[in-house]
Amino acid sequence: MNDRSAPSSHDFGHLLSADLTALPAGRAPSVSHATQNRLMLAILGVITVAGVILCYRLASPFLPALTFAIALAVVARPLHQRIARRLDHPSIAAALSVGLVTVIVVLPLAFATQQLAQEAMGIFRSLQSDGGESSWKALVQQLGAFGPVLEWVDRQLSLRGQLETFSQFALKGLKTAWTLSVGVAIGGLITLFFLFYFFRDGRRLMNGVCSYLPLSPEECGRVLDRIDDTIHAMIFGSLGVALIQGFLGGLMFWWLGLPSPLVWSAVMCVCAVLPVFGAALVWVPAALYLLVTGETVSATILALWGAIVVSLIDNVLYPVLVRNQLRLHTVPVFVAIVGGIVVFGAAGLILGPVVLAVTKVLLGVWSERMRATTPV
Repeated sequence: MNDRSAPSSHDFGHLLSADLTALPAGRAPSVSHATQNRLMLAILGVITVAGVILCYRLASPFLPALTFAIALAVVARPLHQRIARRLDHPSIAAALSVGLVTVIVVLPLAFATQQLAQEAMGIFRSLQSDGGESSWKALVQQLGAFGPVLEWVDRQLSLRGQLETFSQFALKGLKTAWTLSVGVAIGGLITLFFLFYFFRDGRRLMNGVCSYLPLSPEECGRVLDRIDDTIHAMIFGSLGVALIQGFLGGLMFWWLGLPSPLVWSAVMCVCAVLPVFGAALVWVPAALYLLVTGETVSATILALWGAIVVSLIDNVLYPVLVRNQLRLHTVPVFVAIVGGIVVFGAAGLILGPVVLAVTKVLLGVWSERMRATTPV
């Protein structure tokens, strides 16, 4: 038997380093020490980048859940801090905070989504019952003197065929969304799972992230503050005001007896998020429709309500809701929101502005460092 014991796994590193440095006396190494270090550093860099890319690929399916969990953690942080001050057990405090967030936010949102889907399905089923022919004839009759104009536009642009195609496409999309409801529910549970740990271990997670960034504690704090401000500006400002505008617009639709007020309320919410025309993309055509159908009083009421209440509510509520948080400029916000949705999906509604804000802070850090190193 061989008396020599085999080296353990933690000895291999020492053996390898010894083999690399133990060269015969009087014999020059073939590669300089500096070149060897650069080569090893390059290999380490490639391996690290590959690991980061693989980690992103692993985390990408959970990106929406992570994004919404972070947003909820930022928004509900004051609530959790009050609970944590009264409870000594962090896990119980985090669980209670998640339960309150579920009751306040998730359950009402799920109920509203279900009602919206049912109303939208009813609309498209009625349109497809006879190919939309009865609805088209009723619309032409309601337009009165403008009915021939609509028929002429239909002959020139095949408007009715496009509406039928859109209704079929929308119905197919609704059916697909309905079948994906199980996946959405699972995503919601994963979001709440992440939210629990963000509540309980949020400070430790942020310190861990900052420890891996090539930033000073002050610079990392600036980045985190900007992320916090951006999420507040999007949730309480853009999204909050959009929900209120959509609710007020849908309320007037319901009061005037217009069809499907919940659907149009949701459409106004989506349009109001985009900082260009906003909810006017919905209530202006509706007011014109009422006008050409002879509902002059209703058209006037809707136009005044949309112009005075719905459109101006942004200027009134935004400063109250956002307060000292940053107010993002219209053009970059539009690019960040639309581009974020294209790149990240629904999570891009928050990720797009956050990426824009963080990039702006990092450019500021680079500018300060360049000025500090440039001789006067």
